Amino acid sequence: MIEDQCSDESDKKNRNKKKLEDAESRSQDPFVRKKMLVQEKIAETREHLNARADLLNKGQKGSVENVKSNAQIRKDLKELVDMKAELERVHEEEEKKALKKAKTKPGAEETVMKNLQKRQEIITVIQENIDDLKYQEKNPGGDEKAAGAAGRSQLMGGGAQRAKVSRPKPPKQDLTEMDAGAEGLESAFIQIQKNDQELDQELDLVHQGVKRLGIMAQDMNTELKIQNAMIQETMAKADSVNESLLMTNKRMKEALDKSGGGMKWCLNMICLVVLLAVVGYIYKLVS
Repeated sequence: MIEDQCSDESDKKNRNKKKLEDAESRSQDPFVRKKMLVQEKIAETREHLNARADLLNKGQKGSVENVKSNAQIRKDLKELVDMKAELERVHEEEEKKALKKAKTKPGAEETVMKNLQKRQEIITVIQENIDDLKYQEKNPGGDEKAAGAAGRSQLMGGGAQRAKVSRPKPPKQDLTEMDAGAEGLESAFIQIQKNDQELDQELDLVHQGVKRLGIMAQDMNTELKIQNAMIQETMAKADSVNESLLMTNKRMKEALDKSGGGMKWCLNMICLVVLLAVVGYIYKLVS
């Protein structure tokens, strides 16, 4: 189980490293490009140191190959120091440009500062690698040989400073795993621009929604006007019918008044009903 977990972590680390290498190889950022060159030079210098160590192990300390190897290592270290200085110069130039531009974009300065801090850490790790390589160049036998030489120096009355020679601490991080920002310091502005574009798209959607609501409101307003006109027309017809009913009622009342009034008509109707009832009774008896 533990082996599987370690294997998974190792695979994940290798995948992330490969992904970073691919991103950096496609990057056009000057800092990233120079960082890659420094990485390659550090790896090349370590190969030369290992080759010299093999020669020393074979007892070829005074050989021509060993002399050439020492010269090549010193040349590598000089180039590394120059490359680091160039990297620092590029870093300073990019820092000035990025911070100047960040002032015009709200929220960009914080992101830029984080990226600058990462790049400063990379420069520090490069210096740690250079210090370690310089130590190995001066001490082919490693720490034990350096300590032995220091002890002999003390016994022979050598200076006290030689006894304090020790190998510098190894780099805290693997340079090849440190992300310098393949998109460059512009990534902060790219992200802000992307956020602005997403916000614009959302605002466009809101605008379209408001526009549709406006059209719906206009349609409702038109429908309300039509309904209002129909109501007005219905009310006008109702008024006309009401006036007609009033006139009819008035005429009926006048006709009743002329024929003796409403009471007389009621009595006549009652008598007629009684008469019809009697006639019906007699007809029933006869039949």
